[in-house]
Amino acid sequence: MARVRETIASAALLIVVWAHPTGASDLSDVVDRASRYVSSLGDELSEVVAEERYRQTWHTPDAEPVDRVLWSEYVLVGVGDRAEWVGFRDVFTVDGRRVRDREDRLWQLFLRRDPRVLERARVIADESALYNLGQIRRNVNVPTAALFFLHPANRQRFTFELERVVDTNGETQWVVQYDERQTPTLVRTSQGQSVPARGRFWIEPTSGRVVQTQLWLQTDPDPDGRMVDINIAVSYARDSGLGLWVPVEMRERYTTTSNERLVATATYHNYRRFRVEGRIRPPHE
Repeated sequence: MARVRETIASAALLIVVWAHPTGASDLSDVVDRASRYVSSLGDELSEVVAEERYRQTWHTPDAEPVDRVLWSEYVLVGVGDRAEWVGFRDVFTVDGRRVRDREDRLWQLFLRRDPRVLERARVIADESALYNLGQIRRNVNVPTAALFFLHPANRQRFTFELERVVDTNGETQWVVQYDERQTPTLVRTSQGQSVPARGRFWIEPTSGRVVQTQLWLQTDPDPDGRMVDINIAVSYARDSGLGLWVPVEMRERYTTTSNERLVATATYHNYRRFRVEGRIRPPHE
């Protein structure tokens, strides 16, 4: 009986040691894998278009909440030789009301290889942003915003720390905290003020696959003393048609010191491929 107990205790110890790695070199290896994974995934996703259902609710202290549901086409496109992927929305319905015909105009725009493609796509995206609720101007509300902090060109800007190891549906995931340390930061206000990014990645340690991201931002006070806290969480799942792990849900919360609050959830559907040969060049390159 003593030998059996000793065997069980040894097995339990092995499980504990395996499930809670803490070595700095191990963390560095996992972040390396995740960095390579993100670089490859960005190129793959820049050939994909999806439909986005985007529900927003705007809360103010002295009024009833206001709801809005947008349906859009969403395209992610790589820009130049930089670690930059620009997400574009093209809204086609607002609260069930059609605001344009379904003509896949973003998709067709990139396929035509118009030399002014980025300029024209930004015009479409700016038009679509007019349908957003609330007084908070934003362009970080794209599902891959946090993901590309792991890109090889960006990761040195951040420190990483293993927070915990979790088991989800039988799969081990490392929850890794990140904190941006360099300035100017990747995210800035319209006045050019740096907004350091921090948050978490859920990483499958063997492949480097990222299955969930969380992004936290807090702006400095504006001239009126108002600050904005931003929390964006994104979940990924495998799309069998593409054979890729793609964003399936983005949850956002923006809270101001004026007690205004925007809560939003975007879900992504009907992924399909198109192909842009090479990366889009900005006009100044």
